[in-house]
Amino acid sequence: DAGMGTALGRLGFNGNQCWSAGRLGLYGDDEIRQAVRSVHIGFLRAGADLITANSYAVSKRRELALAAESGVPCSPEEASANEDRFIRGNIAVARSAIKKYEVEIGRPFDGVLAASMGCFGTSFPKRGETANRVNASEDEALRVPSYGVPQAELEAFHRSRAATAIDAGADVLAFETVPDLAEARAIASVLRGLEPTAPGLQAMVMFTCRDAELVDNGDPFAECCEALADCEPCVALGVNCTEPRLVDGLLQQAKRAVGSSKLLIAKPNSGEVYDATATVGNDWRPPGGGALATPAEFGAMAAHWHAACGASFVGGCCRVGQAEVAAIRSLFPRADGVVGALA
Repeated sequence: DAGMGTALGRLGFNGNQCWSAGRLGLYGDDEIRQAVRSVHIGFLRAGADLITANSYAVSKRRELALAAESGVPCSPEEASANEDRFIRGNIAVARSAIKKYEVEIGRPFDGVLAASMGCFGTSFPKRGETANRVNASEDEALRVPSYGVPQAELEAFHRSRAATAIDAGADVLAFETVPDLAEARAIASVLRGLEPTAPGLQAMVMFTCRDAELVDNGDPFAECCEALADCEPCVALGVNCTEPRLVDGLLQQAKRAVGSSKLLIAKPNSGEVYDATATVGNDWRPPGGGALATPAEFGAMAAHWHAACGASFVGGCCRVGQAEVAAIRSLFPRADGVVGALA
């Protein structure tokens, strides 16, 4: 699929609503919940084989940070309960969208339900996770190795969320916008630790890259891939929320780093730059004022990443929507979809 926040913005929700949509339990009128469900259905109708539950920015650590920012008391126990509730709620919403789609098409959906596991950076409420961002303060950007925290803290952050998603029935864990070698190692450690109690556990790990060599925090992308090479539950790796022009070279590096042991993923953003100081609605802009790819052109790029670079999973992230998914789908017969790759 593609960008949930982008799709919600196009439905008229503001930036704060888009980023907080994963906290479904806070909306008594159910407006956001139904909007998220409608976005999932839109991606399904466009032809997506993999639907990603909107749990990207849900975490105990973020709950505590938001509480501190707003001055509303929240105990660690309450934050943990919210993390659990919101992850389960988002997986349930995605599953309900799939069920509705199955009724429409008159047969079972033969794709995959993934739980989005955002990087540690999502626990900082005002930090942008895409590598192609500008005008972010250093406090928000945190472009330092391991975010300046011990690896054990990164592991604890991911472990509880991953365990909840597995228990809630997600088919796959999708770790997204990982910007750091230490975080890649932490994810590998968590997956190995969960594997004995979760037979058949499968995960995808995607990095956000600042250029053709480095992930966002400055580590070599190839080393990040190597950190996951012998992690059996990690069945696929690649890039997301990275500029499309960088994908070719990065996938070639990934292939050299892990050989044929992992499937490859290409889920870039539109190529626009995120300006952290701009007003909502004007915070994404074309780099240098250049033209962006049309949906058909984006689909052609995805076909190239598959044919020339070996990507088994192609889709989009921020600023990529249902039109691009439909364009990709038109170029790929169903037999080449995600199901066979993850079976």
